[in-house]
Amino acid sequence: MPNVTSVTAQPIIKNNLNKVSIAIGLLIVGIAAVILYRLLQDIEPGKVVSGSPSMDNKLWLRSTALIKRLPELLKRIEALEKK
Repeated sequence: MPNVTSVTAQPIIKNNLNKVSIAIGLLIVGIAAVILYRLLQDIEPGKVVSGSPSMDNKLWLRSTALIKRLPELLKRIEALEKK
């Protein structure tokens, strides 16, 4: 006698997985839309921003360039404090 439940359950499981996949996809799109909306609502037209939290692009570029130098700068500050 064939196992009827395994034959009939397969389409049901596949259908439910498709629904879950669609729901997750829509949730991700919804979250991305909210983030994009929140980012864009505070930016003045023509202004270029970078980073998170967003800041003026030129400030962000200078800040990220300084990150590489932080260990060196810390050593210099510590040396000055010892004097």
